Amino acid sequence: MDANRQAEELFGYSVAEITQLHGTQLHPPEALEPVRRHFETLVTEGGKGKPIESLVICKDGSIKPVEITSCRIEYEDGVFTQGILRDISERKRTELALLESQQKFQRMTEN
Repeated sequence: MDANRQAEELFGYSVAEITQLHGTQLHPPEALEPVRRHFETLVTEGGKGKPIESLVICKDGSIKPVEITSCRIEYEDGVFTQGILRDISERKRTELALLESQQKFQRMTEN
């Protein structure tokens, strides 16, 4: 596993710390199976994976929602998968606020 500065900001770990972790240490238990299946499909079927939403555990124990975009990369040495994680916390807050607003408007129109 490798990481960049954005990963440091997302997780709160240094790049050196991230590279010592296994992917299973970065996802809460309920998120592990969908992420595992996503990357397994990349390895077996190839191509570029459809982005998925998941959760990650940060160094401070907080959990953040992320979107994972991934692809399969073939080298002479073998097959690798690349996953790019993007923090979608703000998007999730906006979606929740919109849903609450829609529900409030629905209740108002029904009354």
